[in-house]
Amino acid sequence: MVGGWAGRACRGAGLSMTLVMVVVLAGCGAVHGRSAGAVASSGAASGLGLVQFPVQKRRPAPSLAGMTLAGQQVSLADLGAGKVVFVNVWASWCGPCREESPMLATSARSLSSRGVVFLGLDEDYNAAAGRAFVASTGSTYPQLADKSGSLLRKVGVLPQSGIPSTVVIDRHARIAAVIIGAATATEVTRLVDQLTAEG
Repeated sequence: MVGGWAGRACRGAGLSMTLVMVVVLAGCGAVHGRSAGAVASSGAASGLGLVQFPVQKRRPAPSLAGMTLAGQQVSLADLGAGKVVFVNVWASWCGPCREESPMLATSARSLSSRGVVFLGLDEDYNAAAGRAFVASTGSTYPQLADKSGSLLRKVGVLPQSGIPSTVVIDRHARIAAVIIGAATATEVTRLVDQLTAEG
């Protein structure tokens, strides 16, 4: 069930042949070069890496709400009002998710004073596995349970069967960037610097 996007992202059972070809063609160059993906006609990013959207082309962030793995009701609108938000999609069985999650947990703590918040979307079918994963990473930010994938579908700009992936929302509740594959600390810091400077 678990596979790799050249070592940087996992794939679910529903991965299409088209996406497989993108991965094969991208190879290690896309992984190590962090080449920006393209935005397909559907509006979803493809390929590995960081894609940023100019202010005039940013679409409104989706309305995301649900029950967290800790049993609390959380909405993106309440959590991220006036803040930069990183929405990270993961699952406990995904190797690259395990690699990036401790960095995201650390970033969430260190960046909170700058008006930055993090929200996780757990694609696990088993909530217990998701909770164990979160505990192992030291993460304290909210993690919405999304075993049906309905919240991921609402995001729209992320691939529906490949994780990890992250959507970054600016302080005006618009989608400013997507990261396909595991995020890096450098990318997170750079995006925070840019988006908090926008006003």
